[in-house]
Amino acid sequence: DQWLPVLSPEELARAKSYILEIDRTLFVARRAYLRRLLAAYLGIKPAEVGFRTNAQGKPFLATGGLWFNLSKSGNRVVVAFTRAGEVGVDLEQVHEIPEAPELAQRWFSEGENAQLDTLPPGKFQTAFFHVWTQKEAYLKARGEGLSTSLTSFSVAADPDKPGGLVPTDHEWKMLTMIPDTGWRLAICVRTADQVQLNLIRQV
Repeated sequence: DQWLPVLSPEELARAKSYILEIDRTLFVARRAYLRRLLAAYLGIKPAEVGFRTNAQGKPFLATGGLWFNLSKSGNRVVVAFTRAGEVGVDLEQVHEIPEAPELAQRWFSEGENAQLDTLPPGKFQTAFFHVWTQKEAYLKARGEGLSTSLTSFSVAADPDKPGGLVPTDHEWKMLTMIPDTGWRLAICVRTADQVQLNLIRQV
């Protein structure tokens, strides 16, 4: 409850819409945490951070100049910040999905499925999440959500190699990493410059 005063009326209304108390608590914590970090970058108070959203619901700062994106998975959250350009981030915990091959055939591009076919069977699940996080990060960076078909573009599928769009798109930079055992993280940034990933862990 101590975090509620920093949230906007719209955020408070959204918090109240959650049926389960744990979901409400996690939402409030994520938004308050995001506001505190943004406020630190901007030199203002958390309650003064102003958000707008595009037509697909992606939030951005009303003042501009700093781009951010958030992803949650389980009880973990990652927030990406950059001054380079539009950014998208996706965090996923690698786990067994029996129907993953069928999902890949349906949602991944022909090029991605061709890459997956060349990998040893034991790498398929990890590769699936390597691809999925990149595709999510790219779509979130573009701010288009699922209005863009997942099969309309391809990313690198080998989980032992860096990610990236295939063929390379110099307008977008893709960063992939393993933030912890059993997790996959992808960040996509719209910039012509090289970008460096600095991972700051907080508990």
